[in-house]
Amino acid sequence: MFSQPPTRPARSMLVHADDDSGLDRKARVRPLVRGRYQLHGMEFTGEHEADREFRHRDDELMHMADGAVEVEADGRGHRLGRGETLLLSGGVWHRCPDHREERPQSRCC
Repeated sequence: MFSQPPTRPARSMLVHADDDSGLDRKARVRPLVRGRYQLHGMEFTGEHEADREFRHRDDELMHMADGAVEVEADGRGHRLGRGETLLLSGGVWHRCPDHREERPQSRCC
């Protein structure tokens, strides 16, 4: 009996702006990458749980599509404004301190 070769994920993927499958309305987060990939892409909008710390195995790219947010990573503060991007190596602890007045119109991918 021969085993089947492993299924490879799609080499390209398009997630439309109005595609809200997987959307968690309470947390205001939407997955941008679907399936099994080393990249974990999410879109965050508006206010979120303050001071929650994150650490991911793989590298992470944070891009501000709208608004602004403060990010603390590896003990350093970064202010991301619209169009700015922060690259974090895998394993870096990071968090977004509570600046609710800046977040109502923010969208970070």
